Order: sequence, then structure tokens, then C-alpha cells
Amino acid sequence: SVVEHALALILALFKQLFLMDSEVRKGNFAIRYKNCPTDLRDKTLGIVGFGEIGRATAQRARALGMRVVATRRTCTAPRQDVDGAHLLLPPAHLHELLRQSDFVALCVPLTPDTERLIGEAELRAMKPTAYLINISRGRVVDEAALLSALKEKKIAGAALDVFEVEPLPPGSELWTLPNVIFSPHAAGGSERYGDRATDAF
Repeated sequence: SVVEHALALILALFKQLFLMDSEVRKGNFAIRYKNCPTDLRDKTLGIVGFGEIGRATAQRARALGMRVVATRRTCTAPRQDVDGAHLLLPPAHLHELLRQSDFVALCVPLTPDTERLIGEAELRAMKPTAYLINISRGRVVDEAALLSALKEKKIAGAALDVFEVEPLPPGSELWTLPNVIFSPHAAGGSERYGDRATDAF
């Protein structure tokens, strides 16, 4: 469920579905001439955290023709073609992943090592055309640094399922930004969740 949600956010951002929906509702069909994103094929997805969710995300992204670069906590040296990643990197090579990626999906748990893992320096390492997808935990990202990067268009946009404070406070400037889409910490939601949890227990 988390993987499907992450891919839905990537597609919604990249294809500008929310913007097009809003404009078409106003009768502006000409929006199709102004917003023509290229295909996902051959774009690079960076996956930060290559556990079960990260690996499943890689599998589905590759089915769309994407290149996958990932970091894994236990990886000690760069490796090619590992568990669905074209390139697997150690955590110390995070900035290399960020520089290469058109989309960065955060799939790490919140730990002392990952709190504010994505800060000003990391956002600066990303391409100005890249998107950040957070389906992990809000405190993995320095929200103030993200706000600044989005306002100054240091990155193209973000899709946020999680926040430092939940619900996101009404006064947050993130609400005002057109290059951000939100969901309410719902990535793991599924009508089958209870069955899966019971089986795991």
C-alpha cells in the first residue's frame, strides 16, 4: 500500500494532475499546451532506505522504465544491480544519490541517524527539476529547510504524506505553495491492513 501511494504521488506531481484538474474545472483546456511533462521512462528514482518498502518501490518503478539508485544502511561500497536497484550506495553517498535523482523517495524509519536526514545541504544537492516524496516520517526532513527550498525553487516540488507536526498546522506556509501536494499520513492505508497485521502477529 505504501509503495502504491508513493508511485501515485510521483505520477500526480510529475503529470501535474492537481493543477490540470483545477484549471480544467475553470474551463481552461489550453492548460494542456502549457504543461506537457515528459515521460517517466529513463528518469531516475532515488530511494533512501532500501528495506522491504524500498525494494518493492524499485520493482514497480523499473516496470515504468525508470532507473533506480538506492541507499541501504548495511551497504559498505557502491554495487551495481542489487535487489532491483541499478546502483546501490552506502548511506555516506547520499549526496551522490540526490545529485542523480529526478525523484527522491524517503523510505527510512525514524531513528537518531535519520532524524533531519534531509536538510538544507541535501536539498541543495538535488536537481532544481527534482521532486521529494516523503512517505516515511515527517522528522526525517527539516521542514523549515524544505519550505525554503520550495519557495526559492531550489527543487521542483514535493509530495508529503507525513509532517513534523501532524496534522500540519493551519498556519504552515506549506499550504500556500502550488508545487506541493499532500496526503494525511495515509500511505499505509488499505482495507486489507487488518488481515495483514493479524497474519504477521
